[in-house]
Amino acid sequence: MNDTNQDPNPYAVGVPAKTLNPKLLSAEQVRKEHLSHEASVKSIGLLYILGGVFGLFLFLGYVGIGIGLLSAPDAPGEMPSATMGLFLIVFGVFVLILSVVQLFAAVGLRKLAFWSKIPCSIIAGIGLLGIPVGTLISAYVLYLIWSEKGKMVFSPEYKDVIQQTPHIKYKTSIFVWIFVGILMALILFGIAAAVFGA
Repeated sequence: MNDTNQDPNPYAVGVPAKTLNPKLLSAEQVRKEHLSHEASVKSIGLLYILGGVFGLFLFLGYVGIGIGLLSAPDAPGEMPSATMGLFLIVFGVFVLILSVVQLFAAVGLRKLAFWSKIPCSIIAGIGLLGIPVGTLISAYVLYLIWSEKGKMVFSPEYKDVIQQTPHIKYKTSIFVWIFVGILMALILFGIAAAVFGA
């Protein structure tokens, strides 16, 4: 027995266009047009998490070595150990601050929060000094968050679009996973070099 009052499936083949929800169709179109950009922003958030955690390890290393140098004997003709130790401690605190800001920005980027654009811009601005790789990556990050698509992705309207299109998911490209793998290897190599170098 057919139920003549049952609403037609809007995704079924052959359903007349007039039965489809135009608001949903519009939201799907906007989401699909910005999905790649959205995924890229969230990927930067993941990279910032990795960078922030790495920075915390660096902070511990710098402060640990600095404290050790405070009481070490001075070598002839070189900078006093206490001065070098104090410098490393201060630099370690600077790294800690940057790491905290980076982690703070990462949380916002993963949530596409508008406020995260400010700490992200600060980190990316400092990263521009890391010629040439840091400059390229930081310039790309600034493009992602301040381009026209970036403005849309961070807008309240786009959050509504996401809520209306939970069925649309982005499949991460194999190239992104390769890039993350290489970055993880570099981070582990940096930690190992810092530990064994110390």
